[in-house]
Parts: sequence; structure tokens; C-alpha cells
Amino acid sequence: FSQNWFWNNNATAAIYYHGENAVNIINNFIGHLSTAPSHILSGIKVEARQSDTYTHVNILHNSIAYLDHGISLGSYLEVELKNNIIAYNRVDAVDIFGSLVDFNPDTNMIYANPAGDLTGPNLITANPRFKDGTNGNFHLMPDSPAINAGIPLGYVVDRDDEPRSLDFPDIGADEYVAYSYLPLINR
Repeated sequence: FSQNWFWNNNATAAIYYHGENAVNIINNFIGHLSTAPSHILSGIKVEARQSDTYTHVNILHNSIAYLDHGISLGSYLEVELKNNIIAYNRVDAVDIFGSLVDFNPDTNMIYANPAGDLTGPNLITANPRFKDGTNGNFHLMPDSPAINAGIPLGYVVDRDDEPRSLDFPDIGADEYVAYSYLPLINR
């Protein structure tokens, strides 16, 4: 699942995966207006069947906001959770409803989630400064603390196919790009 915009869908999860194969969830805007009449319970929900092997899940560079649960994780999973923004969710940032085998969060940003807040190295607890988050625009404002705060994961584009810094990527699905416009000179 890559480079999608899930907004105000009528489903129990915007992205739901149940299986045994490895899955990548990268560069997505996932959210739901908090005043909408129906609620999406989870932005991302992943579970695996009981097995001798575990399902590997990469959740990288996503912007997840205005849901009940930002991310819901079941049993038999090995989860890499890196460079995500998880903000403004009504219940919690991460809901672990199973027995995870291996959970590796690193360099994520959380903000305004009442419970279940994430832990892990390089955790940033700050307002991500979305352009218009309540309307699903999770692009970053120029003063966002997510800019240049991520760890290198090797991804070269963001959700909009704009270049992503390889050395100092932004946290979330959007890589902030400052545009410069030159003045028009008439002779």
C-alpha cells in the first residue's frame, strides 16, 4: 500500500491486512474527519494467522490522523514502525490487541492522542503542523518539526512523487518542498 489518500471512508479500517505474506505500508495520508457521522476505527489494522513464521510488516512514512485508533496490531507480527506521524486520534495512537513477537518503533511523531501513545527511540511529541488536517491535507507547513527529523530509510519519493531527502527525510508521508518563484522581468 503506497502513496494513497484515505479520507472519510466508511470502513472499520482504512487499510486492513490479514495474511501471512510480508506487507509494506508506505507514504499514505490516512484520516477521517472527527465530526463525521460514521467513524473509521483504525487507520491501519494488521493481523496474521497463527503460524510458525511471523508476518513482517513495514509501516513507514505515513501521516495518520483524526481516527479512533491510529494503528491496530494483532498477533504473530514483526513490525517496523518508522518515520510516521500519528496525531489527533480519539482513542489512541497505537492499539496492540494481540501478542506481538517483534515491535520496532523508531523516529515517529505523536501528538494529541489521549492514550496508547507510542514509545521508542527518537520519539517526537510535537504538533506536526499540517496545512489543513481537519480536511485531510496532511502536507507539512514550513515550520513543522517533522521537517528533516526522520531517519534515512532509502525512499526517494514521497506521497506526491516529490523527491525525498535521502540523508534527512521528513517524518510522515509528505516531504516538505519549498518552492521559489523568480520575478517576471519585462523588457
